[in-house]
Amino acid sequence: MARMRKDGASGREGFVLAMAAAFAQNVVKLSPIDTHRYVRGWMEAARGAGVRVGALPPIVNSRKKDQIAEALVKQVNLTRKREGSLINARKLWYEDANRPRRGYYFKLERKIQKAGERARRAEEELQKFLQTTGGIAMMRGSGAALNGYQRMITADALNLTVRDKSTAGGGGS
Repeated sequence: MARMRKDGASGREGFVLAMAAAFAQNVVKLSPIDTHRYVRGWMEAARGAGVRVGALPPIVNSRKKDQIAEALVKQVNLTRKREGSLINARKLWYEDANRPRRGYYFKLERKIQKAGERARRAEEELQKFLQTTGGIAMMRGSGAALNGYQRMITADALNLTVRDKSTAGGGGS
């Protein structure tokens, strides 16, 4: 501390960089490694701050890629099934029964439209995951990377979404 006071701004800058380097090294050493996305992100941030770090690890596929894909397929199937059941309800209640199209009919139409959009987005998420290296799935509500893949996936919301970039700055996948 005395040396830092004596050296002035350059001493403080050196101290901050040394602490940042120690922090980055500990994060890299203690972080879980599956696709290397998390560690790579911290290493890129450290480099951006001027801290020397080792070579960036390559982004690799998750060891749980098959489980993630199964969960995404389940999500697609459930959303398509929900859309189909709503279409069947419309057919039974209004087309087969020859009822006038008013009241609940328009609410049902909006539900069908939303269910179709949700199913389309679920299919996009599945395709994005299958076409990327190192992609991960995030669970709605928990925010944690695939902590919830065993949890109940419903057709009422898009629960799993795929992250396919290694950093917010557009790092490659």
